[in-house]
Amino acid sequence: MNLTIDRGNSSTKLTLWDDGRAAYAVTVADLTADGLCRFAGGKSFDGVILSAVAPVAAEAEEAARTLGRRYVRLSADTPTPLDFSRYDISRLGADRIAAAVGARSVVGRGPLLVGDLGTASTFDFVDAGNCFRGGVISAGVGMRLDALHDHTSLLPAITAEATGPLDCLEWTGCDTAGAMSRGAVAGTVGELFYYKSLCPADTTIVLTGGYSDIVNKSIPRNVDVVCCDNLTGLGLNSILNHNEA
Repeated sequence: MNLTIDRGNSSTKLTLWDDGRAAYAVTVADLTADGLCRFAGGKSFDGVILSAVAPVAAEAEEAARTLGRRYVRLSADTPTPLDFSRYDISRLGADRIAAAVGARSVVGRGPLLVGDLGTASTFDFVDAGNCFRGGVISAGVGMRLDALHDHTSLLPAITAEATGPLDCLEWTGCDTAGAMSRGAVAGTVGELFYYKSLCPADTTIVLTGGYSDIVNKSIPRNVDVVCCDNLTGLGLNSILNHNEA
């Protein structure tokens, strides 16, 4: 059994993998040595992999290292199943590496447009030859709403979930909060479709991240989308197995 640790900007997701399947997952506010030890419950694992886009305390990483017979800290030097030779991987976030690998694991082939819709939105392209070609980073749905509130005098503080997914037949908000929510979600959907229009016609859209569900529900039903709530963890497990000693 493997343990993947996905340290994001806002939270950390811990997942146990048994023969390629997620056996148990929990999301915690912070990554601590005590929290890892409680999660492990005295068990040790075949392998442990840590991916981080936010600082990790030395004590927490040392605890992660001791929990597995193999330990990998995802970095630019970590071998992966994808070809990153066209990109300066030393300047690429670990989350984007893992999500791209996870998308390839789920779909089985490129080309892929991988959208990780969390605090920030990332959109990355993997070509038919399984080569990572780069992508873009923009403000996430929640960040868009926060910016509207923070940089204006009267627009309220709201969440995207307050008014639900965008109805493609009834896309206008009936009040200020609704207009803001729909604007933030529709802006992300529109961004996704713009990037899709620049990709080959047979490109598969793969979504993950905290806002992937509300964005996916706002996409017309005739558009095929693969939505995976633990894509980064899946990619981390794939990378861990790829580095099996």
